[in-house]
Amino acid sequence: MSGKEFDRLLKSWEPRLVKYGEHLSARQSKRFFGHSGEAILKQMDQFKDELQSQENRKLNREIDKLMLQIAKYYLTADVKQRHTIIKLVSQQSILEYLDSFPGSQVSLLEGAKKAENLKTILCVVSIQNGRSRDKRDVYASLDELRKAAENVGIDSKRFFKEIAGLSDRGARDILLRYGE
Repeated sequence: MSGKEFDRLLKSWEPRLVKYGEHLSARQSKRFFGHSGEAILKQMDQFKDELQSQENRKLNREIDKLMLQIAKYYLTADVKQRHTIIKLVSQQSILEYLDSFPGSQVSLLEGAKKAENLKTILCVVSIQNGRSRDKRDVYASLDELRKAAENVGIDSKRFFKEIAGLSDRGARDILLRYGE
């Protein structure tokens, strides 16, 4: 991908990432402001349920679509461009949302491009680069994705290892763990 094309894409992605991050931060801060630690933990569980609620589904679909678009370019980007993408996404407030991203995309493994879609989904994990509030959510989501891939006849280990090869250490360790 040329430098000019990549710069154009970055300029189109950044405002959308900022907007989505602001929406997710606002949703979360409304839930936790002024509560004790125990109440916050309880509300964090409720917040996960809220992400699936009717009012947030549209925003979630928009974030998913954007992240899949970014991941497709990440797959073919050079090292410098991949680091730029990681930096851009990490500056936004959507990293926590991405913890459950792989498992939420298993329906993409049912189509004709299931292997390509698996690689794209795994690229989102690489972009997240091991940054998460609770890695257990990432592990559970990857486990769900791996099982779904196996159920449709995909040798997922090969793809986990391939994307781990494109990844920085944080994501590489996670992907290799699930590529064994």
